Amino acid sequence: KYLEPKPSSADISMSGAVLKIFNIQFEDEGIYECEAENYRGKDKHSAKVYVQAHPEWVEHINDTERDIGSEFHWPCIATGKPIPTIRWLRNGLPYWKGELRFSSLKLEDSGMYQCVAENIHGMIYSNAELKVIVLPPTFEFYPMKKEVLAAKGGQAIIECKPRAAPKPKITWSKGTEILRNSTRIHIWYDGSLEIINVTAVDAGN
Repeated sequence: KYLEPKPSSADISMSGAVLKIFNIQFEDEGIYECEAENYRGKDKHSAKVYVQAHPEWVEHINDTERDIGSEFHWPCIATGKPIPTIRWLRNGLPYWKGELRFSSLKLEDSGMYQCVAENIHGMIYSNAELKVIVLPPTFEFYPMKKEVLAAKGGQAIIECKPRAAPKPKITWSKGTEILRNSTRIHIWYDGSLEIINVTAVDAGN
């Protein structure tokens, strides 16, 4: 590399024979050439500098709770050179290599997990607990409103967000009538009920 102007992180000795690079970074990697010259002639020699680094976390795992049956991706990302390999332990035993994904969590997936990032310069660890939850539907955490006011011709939204694991099936009814999606009624993915163009007929329980 031609060090003109010379970087602040580099120093060349008074004789010019020694190049020192401090706080070396990946961008310092490359081919360096030293040229010597006097009145009898000149010669030069080149050498390649490889910059490598021990693993460092970009994103590590943390204690996590997830519903049974849910999909789950647990990111565990490290940087370094050579690029670190990722492997997993569960309850102290070898479990997986690479990216960890669950398509449908089971109770037995609960446990203490350890993500290990490793290259030739060392390894780092990250530990966390995964809890897979089973819970019958309850409105204790998100109780429904007892009354919802809506203007005639307007819009009404009634939230229905029970805590449950796995995700419960939501059914809405008015009196003995089971409500389904229509031009005026829409049941959201989270279970909430939306009524548009409200009329007096919509009043009730």
